[in-house]
Amino acid sequence: NGETWNINNCTAATCINGTVIEKPTVCPTVQPQVHVNEKRRYPAYSNSILSLTGTDLVVELEIPEISTVVTYTDSSLRIKLPYDLFSGNTEGQCGTCDNLKPNDCRALNECDVNLCPSPITCKLGFQLNVTSGVCCQTYTCVPKGVCVYNQTEYQGYEYKTEAVSCCGTCVQKSCILTAPDNKTHVIEVNDTYVPPDDKCVQYTCENVNGHLITKETKTSCPPYNPLDCEPVRSVCEVRSEETVIEVNGCKSTALNLTYCSGHCGSSSRYSSAANQIVHDCECCQETKTIQKDTELFCDDGSVVKHAYVAVESCQCIASQCVTPTPKAQRRRRR
Repeated sequence: NGETWNINNCTAATCINGTVIEKPTVCPTVQPQVHVNEKRRYPAYSNSILSLTGTDLVVELEIPEISTVVTYTDSSLRIKLPYDLFSGNTEGQCGTCDNLKPNDCRALNECDVNLCPSPITCKLGFQLNVTSGVCCQTYTCVPKGVCVYNQTEYQGYEYKTEAVSCCGTCVQKSCILTAPDNKTHVIEVNDTYVPPDDKCVQYTCENVNGHLITKETKTSCPPYNPLDCEPVRSVCEVRSEETVIEVNGCKSTALNLTYCSGHCGSSSRYSSAANQIVHDCECCQETKTIQKDTELFCDDGSVVKHAYVAVESCQCIASQCVTPTPKAQRRRRR
C-alpha cells in the first residue's frame, strides 16, 4: 500500500488500499535557446549572417545567404531549405553521418567533378563535340562529313548512298589545295582562297562538267615608274640648318639658323567676272622673329659682336603673283 512506480515515461501509478491509481507525469516546460559562438542570444538578434526572432516558446532563425529558415518550438524542429540551392539535398550542408565521403558536408551548388564522365575517343570520320553543362561536360561524336577508306580520312569528299545500290560512293564536294607552306586547305565550290602571305594570287573552286578543279589566278602589277608617284609636299614650317656667319672676314662658330620652308597653295584660273586669268599666290613666310646676338672671331684675334634675326614661326601668307609679260605675236609678211 502506498507504493508508486512508472508505467511508462508519461504515466505514474500508485497503489492505495489495493487500488492502482494512474496519474500522468507533468513534463517540465522546455524553453528553446540559441547560442552563437558559445554565447546565448535572445530575440530579436541579428548579425551579418543570421537573424533571430520569436518568443519564449517559438524561435525562428533565418539565414538569408542560403534562404534557410529554422523554426524551433518546445516539441518540434522544422528546417526549410530552398530547392533551387540544395537540389533535393534534404540534409542541407551538413550531409549524413554514415562515414561515406560523398555524403560529407556540401557547399552551395557544389559539383563533384570526379563523378563527371571522361572524354571519349571518336572513330575515323567523326569528331568530338563538347557541350558544357551546369556541372559536367557532355561528350558526343558527330560526323565530319568526310570519306573514310582504308583507315584514312579524305577531305573534300562525302559518302552518298543510292536507293538502287547496296553500297554508297565517295563524291567530291570541295576542292583540296596544298599551299606552298604544305598546309591543306578545303575550298567550297565557287569560293575563293587568298593566301595571307601572297595577296597577288587567289584560288577558286569551280565545277566544270561535273568535275571540281582549282583555278589559280595571279595578278600582275604594272611596272614601277617613279615619275608616276606624286611627290610628298611638305607643310610650311620652321626648319633649321647649321651655318657659319661671316662679316668682313670675321666668322662665328656654327649656329643653328632657323628659316621658313614648305609648300603653300597657288593657282591660276579664268574668272568670267574679270574676263581674265586670276592668280592666287601664297608664300611660306615668317610670322614671328627674334633678334639674337653672337660673336665673330677675326683673324687679328679681335672679337666683334654681331646681331642676327632668327625665325620663331611660319605661315602661308598671300602674296602678289608676278604676271608674265605676253610675247608680241609676229605677223607674217604677205
